[in-house]
Amino acid sequence: MTWNQRSVPSSAGGLFSTTHRIIPTPVGSSTTLNRVDSRKMRQIRLKPDPARNRIDPGMRNVHHHSDGTVAEAPRPLSRVARQGRLPLQDEWVFESTIAELAKIKPGPGTMVDLGAGPSRALEIFMSSTGCAYSAVDSHGQMVAARIRAGANPQRNHVAQMSDLSMFNDFHFDLAFSRATLGWIPDGGARRQALAEHIRVGWRSLILNFDWSTAAGGEAFNELRDAMAGVLEPMGFDPFYGAVQHAEVKAHARPGSKIQTTVIKSFSRRFRGVVLASAKGVLNSTGSRYVDTADDLILEAQREMEGGANFSLPAIVATQCY
Repeated sequence: MTWNQRSVPSSAGGLFSTTHRIIPTPVGSSTTLNRVDSRKMRQIRLKPDPARNRIDPGMRNVHHHSDGTVAEAPRPLSRVARQGRLPLQDEWVFESTIAELAKIKPGPGTMVDLGAGPSRALEIFMSSTGCAYSAVDSHGQMVAARIRAGANPQRNHVAQMSDLSMFNDFHFDLAFSRATLGWIPDGGARRQALAEHIRVGWRSLILNFDWSTAAGGEAFNELRDAMAGVLEPMGFDPFYGAVQHAEVKAHARPGSKIQTTVIKSFSRRFRGVVLASAKGVLNSTGSRYVDTADDLILEAQREMEGGANFSLPAIVATQCY
């Protein structure tokens, strides 16, 4: 393991000032989270549960390096999601988010969450590190829900991700989004959104899905295809994660470094994630699977409980700085 220290112009003592900008660069070896980061996570859990908080050996970070090597490391789990009242199906994504954010040592500084949605879970975590958190969402009802839940109105904005003209270049130490770009169906608008994402932050961290890794038994695969059949016409690209690295590279500033992590989950702990998500998707308005949703879910549940192996969609995390 080697450690590189980058000094990028930022506010004194900011999120990525020289005191916080120690960036781990794996060289043929696995990485683990800094002990201080893990301690901060534990301090803000509401109800510690050792049985659920232990590291699951089935959860792995798969690091793809520029030289073509791949390294794996256990991914610690966080229960911070409970404090933000996240639905079960969002805990899986939230825990991956915390693991990726912890790698870049969040601290005093500024961050914008693009496509933040209604939950304040991430805001609570980032605020615990001393970070000044702001949120942007294109849906006014999402921002209104955040404000009703106690968010600062001055730091919550309604805007399209493709037009962040209210912010200057490098306005934030970190520009972040999760499962947002994959929901922009128009290629031109998505590329403009990505360009804006990179423009407003000294560093960008982008998370999206790649469903090509999701596989299991016959019933699980049928359920997966049914979900895709509902979501794709709504504008969701289930495979955007597979091209995310290339798109970030195409829009990055000259001389930028780009690192991508593919988080593959094979843990049976998240069996409920699949079933809860499927129920919501297949019973959504306009779904052609409403009449068969319960049967599809029941068959997949029996298959999973019978011991069949399955893997969830990969979460692809790309940093650009």
